[in-house]
Amino acid sequence: MNTNEESMKKHILVVDDEKEIRDILETFLEKHGYTVTATENGAQAVDIMESTKVDCMILDMRMPETSGQSVLKKMAQKGIAVPVIILTGSQDVSGNFLEIQEMGYEDILFKPIDLNVILELIQKKIGE
Repeated sequence: MNTNEESMKKHILVVDDEKEIRDILETFLEKHGYTVTATENGAQAVDIMESTKVDCMILDMRMPETSGQSVLKKMAQKGIAVPVIILTGSQDVSGNFLEIQEMGYEDILFKPIDLNVILELIQKKIGE
């Protein structure tokens, strides 16, 4: 792939504390032509978005130290506007999820994840 094609690839940020989830998503999305950066840490995710153009983020809600909800709040404080697909292993959608939806994030997927659903959401969010 030449440099011009490389620069045209859409960049997806995967944020999940589970290495297996990060690896599966990274492999799957790269096979579908995306550039993928994966991190296990919400604070690192915010740093990446401040320094790198990200077209879409896949964000786990429950992570140690910096939760997905904290990442969304930090993005809002810093004026970072990136389409987000939220992942969660929790079936409890009350409370925090209501606040997340009020912040404008509506795409919440439950683990185990369906890779084709994630791919369709990414394509919808970034206009492909």
